[in-house]
Amino acid sequence: VKKEWDKGIYLINKPGGQSTIVIGHYGDKRDNPDKFALILMNYRLGGDIFSSKLGEEVRSNRGWAYSIYSRFALETVYGLFYAIAQTKTASTSDVIGLVAKIISDFHEGEGFSGSSLGAAKSAIL
Repeated sequence: VKKEWDKGIYLINKPGGQSTIVIGHYGDKRDNPDKFALILMNYRLGGDIFSSKLGEEVRSNRGWAYSIYSRFALETVYGLFYAIAQTKTASTSDVIGLVAKIISDFHEGEGFSGSSLGAAKSAIL
């Protein structure tokens, strides 16, 4: 019996040459005191398709995605964190691996430089 909180990988196999990848997990509460820090972090991670880390690495540098972004949805009691990428089917595993690495790097504190934090603050303001 599948429980709501069980992790898993789900494949919906359809004919065609494109894949939509959704990577995510439950996020944090909307009243989290670090809410604005999460918003800034997400902007740099994947909140802007052209200047985010996901956009730079997956879309611009490698040309693997038509669209890629991430979001912390903090509107409900427990929001979601997710990253979405659209790519050609042949690039699916490469995109999943790179997105997972970039998210892991952010988790380990390797996602921000002083200038990227300033740029994120300016863009959001």
